[in-house]
Amino acid sequence: MKKIAIGLAMCVSGIGASEAQTVGTAVPPPLIPFSGTMTDVSGAPLVGTVSTIFALYEEAAGGVPLWVDIQALQVDPTGGYLALLGAGTALPVSLFASNQALWLGVQPEGHGELPRTRFFSVPYALKAGDADTLGGRSVSEFVLFSEFEDGEGSVGAAAADAAATGLRDGFAGLTTTSDDARITGDAHIDGSAGIGISSGTGANLEVSGGENKLGIFRVTQRATGGAAYGLDIGLSPGTGDPVFSKIVNDSVAEVMRFQRSTGYVGIGTTTPDGELDLEGTTTTAYIKGTAQAAISLVDMEGPTNAKEGRLINNGGTFSFQSVNDARSAVSDKLAINLATGAVTISGDLTVSGNVAAKYQDVAEWVEAVGAPPPGTVVIVDPAGRNRVMTSATPYDGKVLGAVSPQPGLVLGEPGPTKVLVAQSGRVKVKVDASYGAIAAGDLLATSPTPGHAMRSAPLTQGKLSWHRPGTVLGKALEPLRAGRSEILVLITLQ
Repeated sequence: MKKIAIGLAMCVSGIGASEAQTVGTAVPPPLIPFSGTMTDVSGAPLVGTVSTIFALYEEAAGGVPLWVDIQALQVDPTGGYLALLGAGTALPVSLFASNQALWLGVQPEGHGELPRTRFFSVPYALKAGDADTLGGRSVSEFVLFSEFEDGEGSVGAAAADAAATGLRDGFAGLTTTSDDARITGDAHIDGSAGIGISSGTGANLEVSGGENKLGIFRVTQRATGGAAYGLDIGLSPGTGDPVFSKIVNDSVAEVMRFQRSTGYVGIGTTTPDGELDLEGTTTTAYIKGTAQAAISLVDMEGPTNAKEGRLINNGGTFSFQSVNDARSAVSDKLAINLATGAVTISGDLTVSGNVAAKYQDVAEWVEAVGAPPPGTVVIVDPAGRNRVMTSATPYDGKVLGAVSPQPGLVLGEPGPTKVLVAQSGRVKVKVDASYGAIAAGDLLATSPTPGHAMRSAPLTQGKLSWHRPGTVLGKALEPLRAGRSEILVLITLQ
């Protein structure tokens, strides 16, 4: 069995052994006297008993306190006080173990924190109380060995070399249990070291389990007497796939795998089916960006020729984009407004199935005289070109349709002087029953009332009757006995 040697010596002059022990173990009280004055924002001194918060920071302003103590201080009539820092909450000696600058903040109850005071050398003398220990452990906790030897319970040649040359910088102890080596505390390794392998192979640290072990590297946090939380990095038995596992309440569950045989990466699955396979029971993945989040899919056709498509969420618009080879131009091909649900397509649309729409008319953007509101009956403007205007005469053969509020299908391009004119389908239309009561199924034509339709009265000759050609707007789907209103009309121009 290999053994480890650590030599310790104590030299005492002029005192007995018992005296040396008493002096050597004496620890200065972890209290720091601190005095100052307290005033309010107007400069008037605070007097009497004042509850005060003391806090240590690594920064002169802002930051998170490293230590907090609350004391009730007696303040004299001039605002002066004397406090013993650490009297309420003990000062951690470790705060003074380095050259890190520390600032003390003082905050009287009901007032803001006073300008912070920087600590200088004296408080750091508290670390001297730990001078006769190694990492907080007494000398009696260490066992002296003379050498590293091969055999059962060894830590391995590489680990021995590492321990002999570099287990320092806060080294707290090295113990051996069976075939394992355990370091409790901090360690520094110069050169390379191997665990579970006879020698390093060029890496600073190599962990090998051989054929029968996983070779796991584990990082955990564990409260005293509590369960462990952390991460495992290891190899899957049999396949040798690198595996990342989470540790929650001492329970280990795989979360990510690199499939060695294919090069595939699986997240949430142990058998990835592609180069990246994400599987989950709820949300599969989050991709976040400061201004936008995007996924690019690239088809590499050659060293300088690539076809790239992008799926992007930019300012609440979910878009499918195309990107040119030089990535100098991006264009939206399909955009969905996440707030309104509106869909915009740039290019042709081919539908192999049915198109379903909530609203039941087909409308087209057309230039209009004025701004006729929805439901208004319009005619072709005889004084304009490709333009409509509000109807105003009965049985007008220039009738073109009615303004639609929400078409099921929209044609054309919108514009500031355009309106949506429904030329077929079911639309709410303004009607006037002053020229005759309207029943469901009646044909409608323009009326003398501007923008309103009326019941079309047929012309008769003998036993024949007909409606004036080119004047019929559509067929009433609802009745109106008297007055003016809007009713549902099936627009079928005749």
